[in-house]
Amino acid sequence: MKPARNWCRIIPLHFLRSYNYVLGIVKQKMMKTKLLPILLAMLFISITLQAQDLKPIINDKLWGYKDSKGNIVVKPKYAQTYNFVEGMGVVVLGDKRGVVDRTGKELVAPKYITLYDFSEGMAVVALTLDGKWGFINKTGKVSIPLQYEAASSFKEGLAPVKQNGKWGYIDKSGKQVLPFLYEKAFAFWGGLASVTLNGKAGYIDKTGKVVIPLKYDIAYDFIGELATISKDELLGFIDRTGKEIIPVKWQDARTFKEGLAAVLLDGFWGYIDKTGKMVIEPEYYNAGDFKEGLAAVSLNYRWGFIDKIGKVIIPVQYEKVGSFHEGLAAVANANYKWGFIDKAGKLVIPFQYDYTDDFLNGRATVEKDNKLFFIDKTGKAIK
Repeated sequence: MKPARNWCRIIPLHFLRSYNYVLGIVKQKMMKTKLLPILLAMLFISITLQAQDLKPIINDKLWGYKDSKGNIVVKPKYAQTYNFVEGMGVVVLGDKRGVVDRTGKELVAPKYITLYDFSEGMAVVALTLDGKWGFINKTGKVSIPLQYEAASSFKEGLAPVKQNGKWGYIDKSGKQVLPFLYEKAFAFWGGLASVTLNGKAGYIDKTGKVVIPLKYDIAYDFIGELATISKDELLGFIDRTGKEIIPVKWQDARTFKEGLAAVLLDGFWGYIDKTGKMVIEPEYYNAGDFKEGLAAVSLNYRWGFIDKIGKVIIPVQYEKVGSFHEGLAAVANANYKWGFIDKAGKLVIPFQYDYTDDFLNGRATVEKDNKLFFIDKTGKAIK
């Protein structure tokens, strides 16, 4: 199953933080406390476990897993295998999903039509499209019965679930914590969750108390300290106190990435900073998020890349583009063949693929001559 495609190409399946980045943040925040040794130990354990995760492999459109040394642990036999999350990998056989662990053992044979990535030790599952939803744990056993009309993953100890047409929240024991009364309910992020009641959206805390009034048409999740909100078909940004930091006046808006957010005004896209100041004037037909210092922008149905002051770094000349990942971005030519460029705009992997995914851990999935396989950053096929 191929990843869904977004405004210019593909929605990346995972965003990784490097060891040095995380370590730097930990040091900055905790250097003067006694918690630093504990946190560094936890970080080391986490990185060690991630290194033990198996990596998807593909052979003649069948997927399996290999270990960090390149040894095949699970022979290619699945329709799809996904990257490990919390030490578990989701596998697909036909239209059913199952789970394997780091040893390659199939903990859950493919039988679920819906199976989300594990989050806080639990995974959302459903046996049929119109059936009931519940949760399994990392042993593969059902820990919360399949009894809900819909469910979302656990975040901060609570999960939104739907019953009798209304959403509420349960804890990991399956106990109802907040009543089933919302038309929509989303995961908690930083202690706040977006909910909708009587057609209006706002934010509650874990006791169910309304912290930010339910007065918006749509209230999106907080990303850091800001959340996008919608009113009368226009968008703006609020902080965690509910204060409107950036006025509700944009026809569309993306989330902040690397300090800037793409916004649509009078039919053209530009970029604002977190104070609402227009940093790059609206002049583009379309615009993506900044990634590794560059953002994809469109003019006259062609795509290129700009930097954070609006300077065109890579000319607007491609039919389609992805964002930069690990120094490379996928781009398509007039024949809709894909290749990869570096940040100087140099074509480092020629136009030859019918499909490409982003680079992750030094490799990318590509399709050529109706065959899917991995390549490295030189374009060499990886077995």
